This record gives sequence, C-alpha cells and structure tokens, in this order.
Amino acid sequence: NAEKLEAAFMEEMEKVISEGFTEEELTVAKRGYLEGRQLARAQDPSLASQISGNLYFDRTFEFDADFEDKVRSITLDEVNAAVRRHLDVSKITIVKAGDFAGAGAVIGIP
Repeated sequence: NAEKLEAAFMEEMEKVISEGFTEEELTVAKRGYLEGRQLARAQDPSLASQISGNLYFDRTFEFDADFEDKVRSITLDEVNAAVRRHLDVSKITIVKAGDFAGAGAVIGIP
C-alpha cells in the first residue's frame, strides 16, 4: 500500500496548498499545541529540560510566554500564506523503509 499512501499524502499536501486550512483546523491545532506545552511544564523531566534549554539559549520563561501569545494570535490568513510560501511538493522526499523481500521491490540503486 506504499504507493497508495504516497499518492494520498501528495494529494493532501496539494489540497493544503490550493485550499488552505480551515478556521476550525487552526483553532484545534493551536489549542492542542498550547495544551501540550502547558502539560509539559507540569511534568518534572520536561520542565527540567525546558529550564536547561532556556539557560543554554539565555532565555527566560517570558520568551515562552511571548511565543505562546504569538501562537494564540496567528491568523488563518497568515498560516495559509506561510504554507503557500514554504511548502513545495516537488521538494518533498519520500523514504520507504521495511521488509520488501516479499514485495518484489529492488532495494538500492541499480
């Protein structure tokens, strides 16, 4: 099914470029992303890692708060414009890995 998956993936990428995301998709994505960051701060190992990273990059948690404010305020038009500006399906590399012995596939460069 690798070929079907690849075709479906490329179709979805082209759809994102031509039609963009919806307001609902952006709202759900922002909420999930921000809740994930909040949850990470509530777990000691993740919080320690964040503190270490902030020290390394000479940042404070104010940097994180500002970043999250930017995520909250980004608009659908900004997201869709960025997708169109940066996503080029002709530059996507697809890597297939697995046991292809029974599939008759040739592994490697002939």
